[in-house]
Amino acid sequence: MAGSLKPHFWDKRFGGDKYIYGEQPNEYLKEKLSELKVGTIPFPCDGGGRNSIYAASIGWKVDAFDMSTSGKKKTMLLAEKSCVQLNYSVCMLEDFEPEIKYYAMALIYAHFRKESGRGYHQKLSQFLKSGRISRKNT
Repeated sequence: MAGSLKPHFWDKRFGGDKYIYGEQPNEYLKEKLSELKVGTIPFPCDGGGRNSIYAASIGWKVDAFDMSTSGKKKTMLLAEKSCVQLNYSVCMLEDFEPEIKYYAMALIYAHFRKESGRGYHQKLSQFLKSGRISRKNT
């Protein structure tokens, strides 16, 4: 597991032609996004981009990031194929400092060191606006 927390591990994993998690978004994410009013959303640990691209395709303003350069390349290819735009940064979670607060956050299959997980979740929670989430039809 320790090797999976390094950029070179993910660069190798995302480096081939195949999308290791596929090109279709996570079904749970689709369901949850369908319940919310569109806004801004970050995708930490985004990897190959299938989920962030889906969000952008339904109108969300997306800021995605991952430690893998190969993941970004894959994401940008899929974004072009899907005719969507999103912001994608290559950085470590601890280095990501957004300029805005977000309405929601998508964290799908992120891998954290056991001892850092709680700290990462606390950091990520600081990226969110306070108050209630805007839901559709409310």
